[in-house]
Amino acid sequence: MKIRVVAMLIATSMITAALTGCGANNTAQANEQSEVATANITSADGASNDTASAEDGGEKIASTLGGKPWVNSMIKENITEGMSTSPKDDFYLYSNYDELSKLEIPEGEASAGTIFDVVKIVSEKKLNVIKDEAGTSHDQKLVNGLYNQITDWNSRNAEGIAPAQKTVEEIANIKDMDELNAFISDFDKNIFVTRIIKPQTAKDFDSDNNVLKFNQPAFILGGAEEYSNRSEYGEIVYNAYKTLNEKALVRMGYTKEAADKMFDDAISFEAKIAEKSFTSDDKLQSDYYKKTNNHYSKEEAYELFKNYPIEDVVKNSGYDKAKDVMVKNPDALKRVDEVYTAENLEDIKALLIVNYVNKVSQYLDKESYDAANEANNMVNGSQGALPDDDMAVKLISEELSEPLQRAYLQKYDATETKKEINALCKDIIAGYEEMLKGEDWLSEDTREKAIEKLENIQIKAAYPDKWYSDCKDLELSDTSLLESLENIEKYMAHIDAAEVAGKADREKWDRGWGCLLTDMYYRPDENSVTVPLGFLDGDIYYDGMPKEELYGILGCVIGHEISHAFDPNGAQFDKNGNMNDWWTEADFEAFGQRVKKVDDYYDTITVWDGLKVKGSNIDTEAIADMGGMKVMLSLAKNDKDFDYKKFFEYSTKFYLAITAPEYIQSMVARNEHPLFYLRTNVTVQQFDEFYETYDVKEGDNMYLAPEDRILVW
Repeated sequence: MKIRVVAMLIATSMITAALTGCGANNTAQANEQSEVATANITSADGASNDTASAEDGGEKIASTLGGKPWVNSMIKENITEGMSTSPKDDFYLYSNYDELSKLEIPEGEASAGTIFDVVKIVSEKKLNVIKDEAGTSHDQKLVNGLYNQITDWNSRNAEGIAPAQKTVEEIANIKDMDELNAFISDFDKNIFVTRIIKPQTAKDFDSDNNVLKFNQPAFILGGAEEYSNRSEYGEIVYNAYKTLNEKALVRMGYTKEAADKMFDDAISFEAKIAEKSFTSDDKLQSDYYKKTNNHYSKEEAYELFKNYPIEDVVKNSGYDKAKDVMVKNPDALKRVDEVYTAENLEDIKALLIVNYVNKVSQYLDKESYDAANEANNMVNGSQGALPDDDMAVKLISEELSEPLQRAYLQKYDATETKKEINALCKDIIAGYEEMLKGEDWLSEDTREKAIEKLENIQIKAAYPDKWYSDCKDLELSDTSLLESLENIEKYMAHIDAAEVAGKADREKWDRGWGCLLTDMYYRPDENSVTVPLGFLDGDIYYDGMPKEELYGILGCVIGHEISHAFDPNGAQFDKNGNMNDWWTEADFEAFGQRVKKVDDYYDTITVWDGLKVKGSNIDTEAIADMGGMKVMLSLAKNDKDFDYKKFFEYSTKFYLAITAPEYIQSMVARNEHPLFYLRTNVTVQQFDEFYETYDVKEGDNMYLAPEDRILVW
């Protein structure tokens, strides 16, 4: 599902690494969150360059110059010395020109800017916690112990590729489907090997219960569409992972030709599944929730499979206590079953091996880590490598999320911050209530239900009061880093499975993200807004912020998240977070017409020659951006001395960033957020206060006629 998040899901750590909880049920949980939440940010790994650094023929990125109606000023090369800037022409560039001119993307990263500075500040605090050897708590010992294993290159180099090679050999030696089924069904064994279909616990869309969920399989190339018509960016991803796979397997004794064939066999097998799978575009449409809300009894779900050993996979992984199953894409799972046959045995084995080595290379010796980092650079457009400490912080944040959060909170008290953010959220919710009362296109019945939904939004501010596990029984391995990470993954997988038949606990935070995430998000299936402590630092939030800055940066972002309760996705869920048509038919039709106007306007925007925005992919986030600004402007009216110029210019600072062209291509194709400069320029165009503050008139590039404005709320 798609949680609506506002910032930018930052910190894309080493290739397939996912944000995880106490080690969290990791990739599955993180993949779910990336669909159920909506990040307002994006990612932070790379350097700006016109070409992929593909060692083996990375494809060239098309020209990044130009753009309509504004130049893409997230590309550093488009910021030239002495450029003439004006708020009437390009407000984002006008507000941020000096800072954009000075920004440089650090080694090992793909972006730089305000949000990434906050990531750095929080990461430094995390490192202070992680390296504290004086701490006596079990949490402290876990994070410190994992840090020592990550940064102990002598031990990692001494082990080499051996911790992974035995798994590759075991897969390669599988002789028939019975042996494959036994391997696939052994959940505790080799947990980093893809099971193709992985069980996980999720909240039911229709009740307060948890259900067992089957996602459609993930793809090496990112999106199902890449298997029928590979894009320029898809070619970069293909080359990156093929190169990584080759380097890993050659070290394990395979020839280059055999390694390359194995990779292409894996891609060929995925292509068969992709034929029946949701594409990236499908996942960004507002009907995606309804398409994926497919309920089965456990027995009915099993009947989808004749070949794939789903019953053994569910039983052996501990999810057999589930009563109901949500199957996100029945056609894709049926297709998995159709191709899961002896005829495709070698291709299936190839898929398991390729996914495994691409995942674990980053956890092995320096040579493997460097190969993984090179692939990461190719995909993100970054250059160089992160310092070891930064790399360790990212990995510990992913794998020991809850222990790190608790240790962090012991060192950095956030009691007052929690109170202040709760109060700000309540003020913004009250502002939305007044806004909704003024929406004359809504019927009274729909307006009342919308206000009721507002009044029931759960605020999760700063840090959680409940945890998934105290991790008291979790121990690291004394053999290898890879084995420690496997222990963590198994530990949290069993915790996830234990919850599959229970009630969804709305007091707990998302296991894979936690309170140190530098982002915030709205969950439609909970009707909750989460404002993590990791977001509340640096220039985004500090003691004594002037009201204009507080409203322009943090207030607009919180307002954005709350607005997701009424975007095309959030509008499908009621006050309790259950999928429910609470709109009148006429109101929802009017709402759809307003959304269509947003889509049509964004469709006119060109990022650079050959790369256009698709409005229907980003309308939910665009609507939330406008809603967030509108509510803060409504609150500003209560202050007769409010400085609107400061407010508008502070609002652009949150989105101040430069990033690599490769990442922008990925974002336009697969992300529900408009690019940062558009999130500023299109949003301010909708408000009279902007026109009045900067004397913007017809004929100016920032001007949008009142009848053409696209404000939904």
